[in-house]
Amino acid sequence: MAWATWLAPLCAAGLVGLGAASLASARARERWPAALTLLLAVGAASVALHLGWLASIAFIRGLGCSALIASAALAVSGSRRRRIAERLAESAPRALDDAAARGGGDGLLAGTLDCNVPVLSPGGVDAAMYDAELRAVDLDGRPGTLLATERRQASSVFLCGRRIRAVLEEATLEGPRQVRPCIAVGRWRLFVREAISAGGPAIQALSHERAARVGDGVLVLGRLERTQAGWMVRGSVLVMVGLSVEQARRTFSARAWKRFGGAVLLALAAAWLLGEGALSFP
Repeated sequence: MAWATWLAPLCAAGLVGLGAASLASARARERWPAALTLLLAVGAASVALHLGWLASIAFIRGLGCSALIASAALAVSGSRRRRIAERLAESAPRALDDAAARGGGDGLLAGTLDCNVPVLSPGGVDAAMYDAELRAVDLDGRPGTLLATERRQASSVFLCGRRIRAVLEEATLEGPRQVRPCIAVGRWRLFVREAISAGGPAIQALSHERAARVGDGVLVLGRLERTQAGWMVRGSVLVMVGLSVEQARRTFSARAWKRFGGAVLLALAAAWLLGEGALSFP
């Protein structure tokens, strides 16, 4: 059937893209199912190649549509980071007490962190929140192979001023990474103190992590609001530790332009693939 001939190569291309994306973005414990998905996708693509479907116009245009969607996603991601950079450039840090006295609002707040129960980072730091990359030990001094990523924060995290404190919604942590030794059990799964009693084969690894401890002075980008339960910081909350406003602005601006560049390249590839005269078919 004609519709099956048109749909099959699109499905094969979609499976390959989905499998590759899931393998790249999956956490350590999810990579075996992702690898199996990618294997099945490659098999489907091989069947399509054997039947001659990969030479069809439908497949090439399917690749073009995929590149166009990826370009749009990168542009949206870059726009978000560009907006954060603009907000950082427009906002002057205000002490939490001063911002609360003015009724709150959107902006950059300064204070110290507190939490109810600290969480343990892979490197063994008791923190209010952390963002870690577990990497293998590389003897050359370069960052080793990425084994896993982990991001956690305490169930209740507070930004404290001199007299008041505000509850933070789920936040993104930004700042320089510190390299700390940790223990990995098995090939992928990460533990710290639990590894000692797990009884499994333990290997040494390095945790490249950002950790915000209780009492650290931080800058928080968000919207301060008064609720019945007290003050809260809402919105897309960004917590910066060990980082100046200008450094954070430059970091997010650079990330935005990298994504914009990738979006332009993918858009050009999509235009070439979707163009009727770009390729000739027998």
